[in-house]
Amino acid sequence: MGPSAGVPSAGKSAPRRAISTTGLLGRWREKGSAEKAGAPSGKGDSTNAPEALEGVRWSLSSSPGSKQRCALILYGLPKFFRDRSLPTLLHRVVSRIPMPVDVFVHTYDLTHTTNSRNGELACKLDPDEVRAAKPVRVEMQSQDVVDREHTPLFSEMKRHGDAWFNHFVSLRNVLRQYNSIQRGYALMEEEQQKRRMEYTLVCCSRMDVLYLDDLPDECVHALREQQPGSVWVPSFHEWELRGDNLIYPTGGMNDRFAIGCRHAMRTYACRVPACVEYCSKLRRMFHTETFLKHHLAQAHVTVRKMKRFRFQRIRGTGQVHDIDRELDAQ
Repeated sequence: MGPSAGVPSAGKSAPRRAISTTGLLGRWREKGSAEKAGAPSGKGDSTNAPEALEGVRWSLSSSPGSKQRCALILYGLPKFFRDRSLPTLLHRVVSRIPMPVDVFVHTYDLTHTTNSRNGELACKLDPDEVRAAKPVRVEMQSQDVVDREHTPLFSEMKRHGDAWFNHFVSLRNVLRQYNSIQRGYALMEEEQQKRRMEYTLVCCSRMDVLYLDDLPDECVHALREQQPGSVWVPSFHEWELRGDNLIYPTGGMNDRFAIGCRHAMRTYACRVPACVEYCSKLRRMFHTETFLKHHLAQAHVTVRKMKRFRFQRIRGTGQVHDIDRELDAQ
């Protein structure tokens, strides 16, 4: 998130009725038709999927039956995703992953976004842009329904203070982001169960970033070796909230990208249940980069940092985030 001072677990596939209560509006089925929430498989309303979804399995290998595969989880809001973010993701990241890649997408049913902290005022969004990534599975949820389900969690976390000093707007957005990552991971688990297979690697990426550097060689080599319990993260913007309630530029952990073995990445992706416990036990305000470092350490996940792997966040205005512009000169 950067400086300033009851979701379902991602386990087995939930029943359709349970999924619909989390605000699911629809998802793309493998055959290329749109399934509406609550409709039994093969029944209900459907429409032909766009041409971009043909050949849904997006693989960098001519062998779709490869035993080793990577699940790429794209989450959040697609801000200029198709034309700006996706090309850099393909060139800098996906092309470097040493095995076939399947894409999973979670997003929200928003056509506009407003966030005064980011300088966004009713900026247009097009959720359909995610189809350009040719995902295996897509889930689009109602943000309002998710917010209502998070109300008890949100209220408890508010008791410990607002690290961003913006009337808890950023805290609310954190919970939306965490839900998006977790639901994306759940989509992957559903696919594993359906295909009776297991993904070797998992990569989590926002849909609003421009990648400036290739996935580093040391990371790619380690991924080939599939080091158990390891997660690779960037080494910039590692903000930390310390005991004096001030935020420092180092000491935390970048929370905007990660790739690693599936078991370790489950801990990375499924953070929601640990949020309240973190605030209550430590009696401190919630802060994303600080929390993530604590969360992975508590689970004994080995974190490896990429020395030069940078990217910039795109805002709904099309501009690069102010704090991220400095990365161009590094």
